[in-house]
Amino acid sequence: MGRLITISKLLLFIILIPAAKLKAANYYSFLNGDWNDASIWTTDPTGLTLIGSAVPGAADAVFIINNRTVTNTVVARTVTATSIASGSTLDLGVLVGNNLGTVSGAGTLKIGSASFPSGTFTAFVSASGGTVEYYDFSGTLPSTLAYNNLTISNSTAAATTVSFANPTNPTNYTLNGNLTLSNTGTGSLQVRLGTAATNVINFTVNKTVNVSAGVTFNAGNFNAIHQLEVFNDFFNSGTVQFSNATQFTASTNGAVNLRFSGNTNAFLVCNGTTNLYTLIANKGTDVGTSLQVTASSAANLQLFTDADTLQLLVGTLRLGSSVSFGRINGGTLFTVPSGARLWLDGASLLLDGTASGIQINGELRTSSGSLSMGN
Repeated sequence: MGRLITISKLLLFIILIPAAKLKAANYYSFLNGDWNDASIWTTDPTGLTLIGSAVPGAADAVFIINNRTVTNTVVARTVTATSIASGSTLDLGVLVGNNLGTVSGAGTLKIGSASFPSGTFTAFVSASGGTVEYYDFSGTLPSTLAYNNLTISNSTAAATTVSFANPTNPTNYTLNGNLTLSNTGTGSLQVRLGTAATNVINFTVNKTVNVSAGVTFNAGNFNAIHQLEVFNDFFNSGTVQFSNATQFTASTNGAVNLRFSGNTNAFLVCNGTTNLYTLIANKGTDVGTSLQVTASSAANLQLFTDADTLQLLVGTLRLGSSVSFGRINGGTLFTVPSGARLWLDGASLLLDGTASGIQINGELRTSSGSLSMGN
């Protein structure tokens, strides 16, 4: 009988060993380093003391904290949950097939390929969530349609091209935060809207767009006219080419309308070439909310459509010096509607000479500049 009890205890012990190994644990970043290095992980929730060091596995949750950066260079990872705190970074590199479980936090998830990891990203892409950064590769981005902050960057000597696909009509992309297009290497970065004809992209940025030097932001060379809607500022120090057609002709080979919406004042700052198909101002509910447009030279901001190149729906459109539009309408009556104000603050605007004039239902204000009619 005693021997039977001993054998039973031994069997129970053998069974419990693998069960203990599979017990879920929470691992916190202790140091910067590679995921596969056990010494960067601790079970101390403060991340300040090295306790229970191990490489997190499929049953575990990871917390990247204390402004740490964890890179992944060995194998694809699977965990039940991933939290990336503000100021901290998880860099998945070029490895594909990662499953991050439920993802949260306000830090940065870096991806060096066109493969977005599996998982539940509801919290991470919310307005209080984090940043996704695609970096140093060429290709078409995955069919992820929502982000909080989105950065696309190139730090290499290569010429890279990254495209947003348009598989359906419409294809809707939504950013709850900012869009940042950055080139810090000796190469270049091109970011294109559209990879096919017909299907329209509606691209919404609820905060600010930043285009850095060495970046070209353009429309794919396909017969579709997309819309980029921005609710805050747009700063361009690179090249924005939102029409592939000859100026003042209808686009059949790719274009983008730029629309400013929302209830906060905004700036369009053109320190690099900014060629727009149509500029649309839809700010607030009356003249109290404005879009202020500036350019470092007249050549840095041009409008291209054959129709009304400038559309003022509501709010104040304030056009500064070095803003010079050779045509603002497509041969029809140009209207400033009720609740809108066109403010010339150094700009020069030309009405199409075949138009029947300008109708002011709202306000026209001139600090300096000119509004004239020509052919």
